[in-house]
Amino acid sequence: MNQVIQPFDSAKFNFTKVNPEEVIFAFEEAQNDSEKYFDNVPHAVAYSPSAILINVSPIGYCHVLLIPRIQDCLSQRVDKESFLLAMYVAREARNPFFRVGYNSLGGFATINHLHFQAYYLKVQLQYPVEKAPMEKLTTVGNGVSIIQLVDYPVSGFVFEGGACLEDLSDVVSKVCIFMQENNRPFNVLISESGKRVSLLPQSGSSVAIWC
Repeated sequence: MNQVIQPFDSAKFNFTKVNPEEVIFAFEEAQNDSEKYFDNVPHAVAYSPSAILINVSPIGYCHVLLIPRIQDCLSQRVDKESFLLAMYVAREARNPFFRVGYNSLGGFATINHLHFQAYYLKVQLQYPVEKAPMEKLTTVGNGVSIIQLVDYPVSGFVFEGGACLEDLSDVVSKVCIFMQENNRPFNVLISESGKRVSLLPQSGSSVAIWC
């Protein structure tokens, strides 16, 4: 794929076409702070909830797919709302070995229907990018640190901090949107229950043009 942003094509495979047995559960934001669970979706629930699906080609333990607003048939491109949803999922898992990932088109995503990957790593196992030497570049927003990987085979950045998870999510989603709009493929890894985000551009990028 030579374009990071492409229109959704309903004629091609998408996640509305999966076997219903592959749907683990669907969910939506509550109108208040209360939580409700249903064995079957009631009529009051929005027509297009987000969904967690089985990954039929797993690469890790409990490998699933997160599909924001599945029936809206969103193309594979990050927006502020969808990225915040992925951050919430990482946080609510409440497990230090849980990871949420995203691949753009041109960055190994093969299905043009918005989705994130999620799975557990083995105990005490980390990806190489999580152990790479780093150098802090700047602080933006409400205390969000932007850190550059050093002595690593590919360019990459790490985002940490902020007054709250929403602050961190807002900064990273803006960078993702910038990358998409400039046709630059990228990969994202959310770790530490949403407290740390690694972003790997598929081509050289400078933090100066994001801020």
